[in-house]
Amino acid sequence: MRLLASLTGLLVGVAAALVFLLNNPLQSPRVSLAGVENVFDWRALEFHGAVFDPARLMNVPLNKHGEPFVADGIADSNVSLMLLGDKNGRPAALATRITYQNDKADVLYSDVGVSTYTNIIWPNYGSLFLHSDENRWDLIRNDAMQALGESNYQPVNSFLVSTPARDRAVAGGSGGFAGVGGRYAEELIADPAIPGRYAGRIALELQAGGN
Repeated sequence: MRLLASLTGLLVGVAAALVFLLNNPLQSPRVSLAGVENVFDWRALEFHGAVFDPARLMNVPLNKHGEPFVADGIADSNVSLMLLGDKNGRPAALATRITYQNDKADVLYSDVGVSTYTNIIWPNYGSLFLHSDENRWDLIRNDAMQALGESNYQPVNSFLVSTPARDRAVAGGSGGFAGVGGRYAEELIADPAIPGRYAGRIALELQAGGN
């Protein structure tokens, strides 16, 4: 009887902890893309390395997407070549991106994510270099809520990943963007063409004279 009570208490505790994490009041707010004029949609034309879906982010051995690099030093990273489109869907710029899994995860605050380094290139004009630490907890929460079969939960396919507490800086530029700094916000969108892969939307807030 005592064992049953202990097991019941343990299960109740685990369930309470799970509910808290999935509806965590301590997590950082996301940065909205609304009201920003320089917004570009992007999609990876080439992609190599680890795919950071919810299973990979939580280090659960269920990842079925992508082929991680075999070298230890870059096993938790990926590289991609991206095409950016303007609001009319026309190609506007190219970008290269390096992403690696952030080792500063804090599950208590629903903060699990990656660090990204992005170089956006406007041919014959200039380029911008961006760095951000992204919180991708909403991807994990979305999959968990679906797996739990929450009847009132409506699955989503877009996720804001930029938070105000994190460094999300336009570090600098060249050519026509020389001396330009600022910040940016980003949203990930599930890519229907490639399971487990994400496309995205990026909003640039630029200013002359640095960040």
